[in-house]
Amino acid sequence: MTTGDDDRREPITADEVIRDYGREYDLAALAYGRHHHDETGEPYWTADEWDSVVGLIEIEAGVRS
Repeated sequence: MTTGDDDRREPITADEVIRDYGREYDLAALAYGRHHHDETGEPYWTADEWDSVVGLIEIEAGVRS
């Protein structure tokens, strides 16, 4: 297990989220508020933050089903 400081994976951009997961995932991820903004104002997540957000979305989806 790596910590955020040890995680060398690239940040995940909103465009990547939309492309790989869909707009609904992007909106849900933004709602969790664990994102940053780049110099152009576009949201992104560090890799470890993204892992947490995906986990939260999957838990929430499981509760709803």
